[in-house]
Amino acid sequence: MAKKLVKRGSEVTSNSDAICKVTGLRHCDDSTKKEIVDYLVKIDKQNDIPECYIVNNSNSSTSSVRRVFSCVWDGSTSIPDFTTLFNISACVLKKAKIVVALPGLLCAVVCLLLKDSAKVKCRVINRHHLVMDIELFEDKIISVEDWEEMKKEEAEKNKTDKNKTDRKKTNKKK
Repeated sequence: MAKKLVKRGSEVTSNSDAICKVTGLRHCDDSTKKEIVDYLVKIDKQNDIPECYIVNNSNSSTSSVRRVFSCVWDGSTSIPDFTTLFNISACVLKKAKIVVALPGLLCAVVCLLLKDSAKVKCRVINRHHLVMDIELFEDKIISVEDWEEMKKEEAEKNKTDKNKTDRKKTNKKK
């Protein structure tokens, strides 16, 4: 009897010995995908974008578009992949006039990319201007000048540490 994983800790079996498609397999990024889809669905509903427009303009099949907009996240439907999500997002955002959920959508995507490397905040300045603030943690450097300065400081520190170690060895010999 073939088995497929539906969600952690539970199995579903079929009556045939054929291999079941693993449609319910869950990944660690599913909560982020759900968040992205939730924002996408809000934008789609606010703008009443026809499914046929998304299919014709997103490089996604009808089944992929339906999978995104009807996923129930309980293991009974397959989860859309990120390529599909990004293609459909770009299409929906191009057609949409009302994009109230855009800040949340962008933050979810950027947070996915940065994980535990930065704090991400998004704020609306006015009807047409959105600012995303990304504060990298102290171990991240994005400026070449800062990188060069950090290397110099590290070299100086290593030189100072080596001098201290040499002095301690000399004092122990006496």
